[in-house]
Amino acid sequence: MQWIIKHLTLFTFLFFFSSVCAQELTDYHIGDHFDQENDMIRLSVGGIEGTLFIYTDRKKKIKSLGFVPTLDGRNPLRIYQQEFKNLIYHLQAEYNTTFERTFERARKKQHYTARIKEAKIVITLDDFTDRHSSTRLTMMINKIED
Repeated sequence: MQWIIKHLTLFTFLFFFSSVCAQELTDYHIGDHFDQENDMIRLSVGGIEGTLFIYTDRKKKIKSLGFVPTLDGRNPLRIYQQEFKNLIYHLQAEYNTTFERTFERARKKQHYTARIKEAKIVITLDDFTDRHSSTRLTMMINKIED
């Protein structure tokens, strides 16, 4: 019986700790003060595991955010078409926005852009060759300069 109580207590603690410490993309905003040493944060956005890069100015205010599907911050992972659709749906719901899609046919790239408050989300990915292929993706959130 003690074994069960001990493990149940441990499970409850771990569950509470992981939910409190979980980080979301929406926890970081352009213009917020950011003085942590770690400017690369591993998190999941719309079901895609990756690394969030935080860029600050001299005053330690966030000026842009970058997200790349990578587990180590250096080697980008490829994503599938359904994963990309899930990402777009997630971002549209989180930021209450819609994306405009443009094509860069010469370079075989797709660009998705959306405006949120005083910032712009830009997602760039290579074309999918078919529905079972995977491709590279990058996402930036930048302040819109007046």
